[in-house]
Amino acid sequence: MLSCLLPCKKKYDVAIAFRPGHSAEIAAYAVKAGKKFIWWHHGAVPDKASRIHRLESLFGEFDKVVTVSDGCKRLLQDCFNLTDDKLAVIPNIVDDGKLKVMAEGDDPFGDDHRFRIVTVSRFSPEKHLVDAIDAAAMLVGKLDFVWYFIGDGNEYGALSQRVKDMGLSDSVVLPGLSANPFPYVRYSDLMVHPSPVESLCLSVLEAMSLRIPCVVVRSLGPESYMASGDNGILTSSGPDSISQGILDFVGMDMTEKKAMIANAADMVKNRFSPDVVINSFEALINGD
Repeated sequence: MLSCLLPCKKKYDVAIAFRPGHSAEIAAYAVKAGKKFIWWHHGAVPDKASRIHRLESLFGEFDKVVTVSDGCKRLLQDCFNLTDDKLAVIPNIVDDGKLKVMAEGDDPFGDDHRFRIVTVSRFSPEKHLVDAIDAAAMLVGKLDFVWYFIGDGNEYGALSQRVKDMGLSDSVVLPGLSANPFPYVRYSDLMVHPSPVESLCLSVLEAMSLRIPCVVVRSLGPESYMASGDNGILTSSGPDSISQGILDFVGMDMTEKKAMIANAADMVKNRFSPDVVINSFEALINGD
């Protein structure tokens, strides 16, 4: 039906679908191209058999299915009938120079010199921000801290109310959506990411690039580039594990902390810099 509704007379060298859905179906069935690629950015797959069957049929129209992490690649291999040569891994770009420029500016924490924690996220159930707030409650009396949650979403109201109900308003701040969250990251002492479902988790990589240590719940994306204790701290999901991960970092000596921060920044530069990712992209479209 799409090929009739959207006739495309011109033939392209390459057609790219940035994600499954309408864009992928147009690229697959309505666009003529010598090569076709589809990107997969998701940390989970649909649980309905009909949806899985539809995706399998869609993937068959493309030369390659490109994932953003090795974990995502394994996920697709486990869930779909995809051979190794049908899949490619090309991560998102982390542009160190651009991040440094965006992180410039005044200290958004002001004169608050407590231990500064930041979480940058969409406020939706799959991000498990409620676990982070509950972890903050567990830290009261153990650590003198302030924790900023930057973002917005349909859970913002409920999470704000939870902070008030738990008496955390002095330690947990939800300023809402920020057009540029990077000054918050730059001036923080620690980034915490509580979501157990991530295909890559760009916000963590950006924090690493800005030389901010990270405590991150294990998921497909972060597990593909984080070695716990070497370039960050990986924890299990839930407030107990998150709060303990924070305390474990605080308890490290300064030499260990500096090594972790340096290892993380080097890893991002070596694996996610523009030159590295663009070279992988060019190799894909050129068939190298």
